[in-house]
Amino acid sequence: MEGDSVTLLTDVNIKEKNTGIFWKFENNSTAGINTKQNISGVLRDKDRVKIDDRTGSLTITNTRPTDSGIYRVEITASVVVSIVFNVTVYGVFGVEDKVKFVDVMEGDSVTLLTDVNIKEKNTGIFWMFENNSIAGTNTEQNVAGVLRDKDRVKIDDRTGSLTITNTRTTDSGIFTVKIIINKKSTTVFNVTVYASLPVPVISRETSCSSSSEISPVSKCELLCSVLNVSRVTLSWYNGTSLISSTSASDSHIDLSLPLELEYEENNIYSCVAHNSIRNQTKHPDLGRLCQPCSGKTNHTVLAVAAGTLGIVAAVVGASEDEITYAETTFHKRRGHTMEKKGQEEVVYGILK
Repeated sequence: MEGDSVTLLTDVNIKEKNTGIFWKFENNSTAGINTKQNISGVLRDKDRVKIDDRTGSLTITNTRPTDSGIYRVEITASVVVSIVFNVTVYGVFGVEDKVKFVDVMEGDSVTLLTDVNIKEKNTGIFWMFENNSIAGTNTEQNVAGVLRDKDRVKIDDRTGSLTITNTRTTDSGIFTVKIIINKKSTTVFNVTVYASLPVPVISRETSCSSSSEISPVSKCELLCSVLNVSRVTLSWYNGTSLISSTSASDSHIDLSLPLELEYEENNIYSCVAHNSIRNQTKHPDLGRLCQPCSGKTNHTVLAVAAGTLGIVAAVVGASEDEITYAETTFHKRRGHTMEKKGQEEVVYGILK
């Protein structure tokens, strides 16, 4: 609420010497800490914005509606982790006003409850979305109706509650209901509709080349990806231990996160895409993705012909170098003398 204070927590303790924590607001640098250079500071609204030099958490005092937006912190230590905060500062409403946060997955239905029963004659319930009237009921005039998306938006004429079916991401925003019975009260609903969450796709980041060599300690580089997502965090885990993560804000973007490991490792790795209401997990098939590269090999056949020595080579594409020796047979020839020509004489003997 406007005027209140808010602290965006990093959930870390700065102990290592080479630790960096860097804050951005709407992609503009806001504050940071660098233990290697032993510096920390705030770049905007120094009277209201503070950074904790022990945890790197950011505190904003005397908040204003202009403080609403996307805050991103990147923490660099033994691993690099990014965290995104979507901050909304509401203007001051009446004393009886309430703020409720509602998350829903795209395509599902959501009902915004008024928690009242319309019994009295002079009761009015009026709904607005982003300051535009969308629905209402008035018992004095005995009317109830919906002004937009009538096929998806319904108002309960007994309670005034609003139901939205087949929700879309464009339904995200501020819904306000004003209830007039004996006194006037206002309830604010901050609705966030999350796009459908895809299952992560894991691929090998580098492929084999003709010069690749077989090594029992080869590194396997994997890449986990999700496409066209918003308000999603993508993380690598080893068992239940977080290795690294990255996040997407409101805009629809493609997220990817690399991981390097030794292909002989037997640890249980998983890549998880999650938002505030759902997660999708994918385990890499290390046996398939992390096979060592195979070099080119030849299958060579050696043969010895009778009476002469001959070598025949053939490439048959065997998976390993292999030399096959053909059995050789020697045959005796009878010695004979050819007809003399001049002084020349050729004598053949027995081959042993």
